[in-house]
Amino acid sequence: MDCCLCYVTCGSREEARTIARAVVERRLAACANILDGMTSVYRWEGTLHEDPEVLLLLKTRRDLAGALTEA
Repeated sequence: MDCCLCYVTCGSREEARTIARAVVERRLAACANILDGMTSVYRWEGTLHEDPEVLLLLKTRRDLAGALTEA
């Protein structure tokens, strides 16, 4: 069985929790890890931004990755 890890950034812990519960409940992911305290630095429309985000890691099978990203 080929496994993969999906990396998802969320705007809040609650958003990450909602997504995690939904995909694990639907059996699209076997496990979800929610990691608080991440800071993302990125360029948007020519301006440098720095914002707090929550990292959501979803562990799934490779054959479910397409369905997971569409959920």
